Amino acid sequence: MLTTEMTLGGAEKVFYEHLMAFSKHYKVYVCLFDTQHIYEGFPFENTLIHLDETPPKNPLSRWLYRKKRLQQIISDYKIDVCISHMEGPNFLNSITNSRCKKILVAHGSITINPQKSFVDKLLSRYVLIPHLYNHADRLVTVSEALKQEHIEIGVDANKVTCIQNFFDVALIQSQAQLPTPIDAVFDKHDVLVNVGRLANQKNQQFLLRVLHHLIQKGRTEKLVIVGDGSLKQDLIALANSLSLRVVAVGIDEATTEADVYFMGAQANPHQFISRSKLFLLSSFNEGFPLVLGESLACGVPIVAVDCPTGPRELLSSDGTYSAAVTSFASLACGNLVRYFTHDEQADLENWAVAISNLLDDKERYQEAKNRCQPKASQYDRQVIVKHWLSLIDSL
Repeated sequence: MLTTEMTLGGAEKVFYEHLMAFSKHYKVYVCLFDTQHIYEGFPFENTLIHLDETPPKNPLSRWLYRKKRLQQIISDYKIDVCISHMEGPNFLNSITNSRCKKILVAHGSITINPQKSFVDKLLSRYVLIPHLYNHADRLVTVSEALKQEHIEIGVDANKVTCIQNFFDVALIQSQAQLPTPIDAVFDKHDVLVNVGRLANQKNQQFLLRVLHHLIQKGRTEKLVIVGDGSLKQDLIALANSLSLRVVAVGIDEATTEADVYFMGAQANPHQFISRSKLFLLSSFNEGFPLVLGESLACGVPIVAVDCPTGPRELLSSDGTYSAAVTSFASLACGNLVRYFTHDEQADLENWAVAISNLLDDKERYQEAKNRCQPKASQYDRQVIVKHWLSLIDSL
């Protein structure tokens, strides 16, 4: 199994979950570009291989070095199947000349990715992905929409299959029962929650503006943000500039009367999700957002932006909702809000109405809540791992 690193991120978590599941059936080697920064919450006993032992500084020379090094690793360890995650490792896996079968795993949208430059997006979409991915034996996408994206830009449809991410539903529900440091807040107020890296892609700055907009309308909900990242201080500064009362756990004294609570990274986010009224997802782009599946497993309805892949499949009853969203749409497990426009005030109003309508319509809210856990069961570990084992064995 090949990827860049095993830090605390969504794709990295999926990689680790696959590693644990596959290791019960196969001899699995872990090959990373960077072995120096492995999240302590990802323990494993598999052989760890450092790909970049002495990489050249020149980008082209570095890729040629990586290609040769991966070929040698595959030969030395007699690898039968190389499964790569993320775009860079997928490119490398595709170009490596070896006897082993190649499975690529795509986690994110090609069309929308604010972390990549315009030129990089064009290069990936029109040159690298359509030309390189067809050299692999299989491309696995984590959502049906991602599958269609890759087929539309030129990847052979016969090589593309969708296997969604999986969840240990029973474990999530068990962890959800544990107390939090701010149970008094949940007991006193209706809470909206977001879990994710504090990074531009996750767009928590928009959620702070949504909360401010709700307060201006006389609403009293609180916002809990679970996660850490490079934007933490910027987000706290933005909250202060909006006159939101802030509690940053570990820095500020806890109070039940703050507006927004920054909880930092938490090994168990499920205890926060399960006590909340709604989960909010405001990401610019996703592949198959793990946090939405976790929210479903916790029985918590969702309000999510209609970003290119993921939310439609997770919120709709059968995963096939295809209608256009003009403001917001009521789906089985929550509300889907139209993608961001250049009119921020209109976007804020759409979100405020989508949140308020779901919370205030008690019958509709309970109906959405009742549908969450049955929907999560579709992505249970045992169900999805069977698809993976069948694919690997077929090669």
